[in-house]
Amino acid sequence: MTMTTIVLKPHKDESARRFHPWIFSGAIAKIQLDKDYPFDAPQEGELVVVQSHSGEILGVGHYQIGSIAVRILAFGISQLPNRFWQDSIGAAYRMRESVGLVRPDNNTYRLIHGEGDFLPGLIVDVYADTAVVQAHSAGMHLHRQEIADARGHLCLWHSVLIVRGFPVGPQKSRFRLYQPRSIRRRGI
Repeated sequence: MTMTTIVLKPHKDESARRFHPWIFSGAIAKIQLDKDYPFDAPQEGELVVVQSHSGEILGVGHYQIGSIAVRILAFGISQLPNRFWQDSIGAAYRMRESVGLVRPDNNTYRLIHGEGDFLPGLIVDVYADTAVVQAHSAGMHLHRQEIADARGHLCLWHSVLIVRGFPVGPQKSRFRLYQPRSIRRRGI
């Protein structure tokens, strides 16, 4: 699969080399579209490759119109691995386990905290066996199904509630109320 390439201006790659996930619109020298690309510009939320002015691959991320033009998801590669969502969410879960947030007397915690978990634009809060997913970028909104599906592979929660944090068209909500959940925070 060929992706759009975002080429940075000279010396505008320094923050990405320090693993900062944001590429600002003013840092972009040019946008290279595939010859068969159906649009005249990348679409919001589309995965794009970020490249230095000298041609070095810096990473892959979500494109978005605005001052933060790209939110890098993975550094040093030009394509997300097949298990990207499972591996990323699994790593966040293991980190919460290692610091003692996931335990019998506490089943309420923030599983994903955006950039802090290398998933810019994504918030996931867990309440008992329900995960509440908030997409705060167009790209995370477009990948909401993959994010929700990662739960099946990881067996972390039974149900997912997706909350739109990113405006996309008419807001229609269809929520089903399920059985009440018992949540515990520090034994309370």
